[in-house]
Amino acid sequence: MACRPTVDRLLLQQHLQPAPRLGVACSAGLQIGKPYTAPADRPVSFEEMGLIPTLMDALRAAGFSKPTEIQSMSVPAIVSGGDFLLCSQTGSGKTMAYLLPVVHMLKQREQEEGYMRRAKRPKIVVLAPTKELTEQIASVAKSLCHHAKFRAVCCNANTGLSQQAQKMAGPVDMVVATPQRLLQHQAAGNVALGDVQWLVIDEADTMFDQGFGEDVTKLLGILQKKQPPVQVVLVSATMTKGVKRLADAQLPNLLRLEASGFHKPTAGARQEFRVLPPGGDKLTMLLELLQADLAKRRKVLVFCGSLDSCRAVEHTCADRDLPVVCYHGDMPIAARKESMALFAGSASAADADAPSIMVATDLAARGLDFPGSIDHVINFDFPSNAIDYLHRCGRTARAGAKGLVTSLVGPRDRRLATAIQYAVDKGLPLDQVTASGAQAQPAAAAAKQGRPGARGKEQQQQRVPNISSRPEVQQVKWNPEHKFLHLRNGEPIVPFKDLLKGKTGDERKKLLYEIAMDVKEWRRWRHAKAVARASKRREKTGRDMAAGKAPPRYEPEERWQQKIKKKRDRAAPSEWQGRGRRGGGGKY
Repeated sequence: MACRPTVDRLLLQQHLQPAPRLGVACSAGLQIGKPYTAPADRPVSFEEMGLIPTLMDALRAAGFSKPTEIQSMSVPAIVSGGDFLLCSQTGSGKTMAYLLPVVHMLKQREQEEGYMRRAKRPKIVVLAPTKELTEQIASVAKSLCHHAKFRAVCCNANTGLSQQAQKMAGPVDMVVATPQRLLQHQAAGNVALGDVQWLVIDEADTMFDQGFGEDVTKLLGILQKKQPPVQVVLVSATMTKGVKRLADAQLPNLLRLEASGFHKPTAGARQEFRVLPPGGDKLTMLLELLQADLAKRRKVLVFCGSLDSCRAVEHTCADRDLPVVCYHGDMPIAARKESMALFAGSASAADADAPSIMVATDLAARGLDFPGSIDHVINFDFPSNAIDYLHRCGRTARAGAKGLVTSLVGPRDRRLATAIQYAVDKGLPLDQVTASGAQAQPAAAAAKQGRPGARGKEQQQQRVPNISSRPEVQQVKWNPEHKFLHLRNGEPIVPFKDLLKGKTGDERKKLLYEIAMDVKEWRRWRHAKAVARASKRREKTGRDMAAGKAPPRYEPEERWQQKIKKKRDRAAPSEWQGRGRRGGGGKY
């Protein structure tokens, strides 16, 4: 650009970089473990599961009256023994699906064998990837503790090792921890894993695709050496290659329990896709949606793809006096807890109106159970893959409630959004959806067509419809009038130091974001013009070929030689001979 490489320019370049791919990339068609054949008379109530009376009292006190599908499948299966993989969509009650059977077996063996709790020696270990999720699981476990009479301890980075060691110095039944923190306690001698009988790995897809795989594998190796080996339960909302590698290497007898809505959006969530019009502004569209939600007193969760985008949306809402809080990984844990408490409308916000809008990154998309219910989820930045879209949708319409998911679709997101909308309309699972808009064909269907992996005529003719029927290239127009600067061939005419003069802090960041949006708009316009020119060239070539005047086709090497020849014909001979200028033999 037409300015020196200052800090402001580097900040602008950060805004221009594409948002990083967050979350896990799903591999289509992964089958992990052997399918578990459930008995025909599956229980339809907690009473039919045969749980101990103290657990039934805890369920009644917590207000649980009817089990979800994954709970009715998992409780009798886990109690019968074996290693299991629980596959179910977000918000389907997976936490209670594994806590109920392991606590039931713990209390049953305690009554039969007569052993008592021992210091530093838990019987149950639950691993989760984040601090927030471990605290959430521990709170659910402690809601059962009062009636079932067992003791659970949470270990994560929110508190110090010494404070957690004091809690485990007394009798303990269950430890809910992040893998790294549990290994630290084990190395320091604060916990002994010799008595562990059940190991639960929650959010297994996140564990093995975001850097926790080595710690989990190490803990699993320690526990499997003991006799008898532990019973392992993996819990996942998606199937990934990391989970498959673990299952193939260390859990050969893993059985899979899969709910009917697996890899599909929540049934109670209505999906809307709003295409950004040419030259439109996503912030303006977002503000219109938020104003309508505030009028209907809805709780809204806005997802952004990067920290910069999250901050920009928060500042824009704050400038419009909208009640908003932020939630992302750059915030300290205390600030994140405060934002969650304010969003939930807790007593800590008694002196002010509880904010009904939360702007968050994908940190809030996985595993968290928000207090109360979220009425509307807005994808301000469209997710980079279908699995992230599933996790975001799972924040609303939980536990049988209703919700709305609205996605703002820009030009770069249109292919993936079109494919996802097509799969949602047809009731297809999203684990095989890609940006190309195609579904991976099952091997059995391909074999019927006589060629393994081949696509049949019906599949070739089946096209994924476009979200918008309007032509894309013809409607893209370039508006040279910008709010902050004019662009001439993509270069700012007004220097940055003049634009940023007198602005500091949030104003400076917001201005840089607006400039970045202008540059992105110019790039979209330039790309649209190039597409239009290429389309015209193809049409002209088609007309020429139809008239029998097909132009000669050159190989890449021949085409390059033709360009060099034309350039040499235009230039003087001395320009191509020696290093001198025209006239030959010069110093330069």
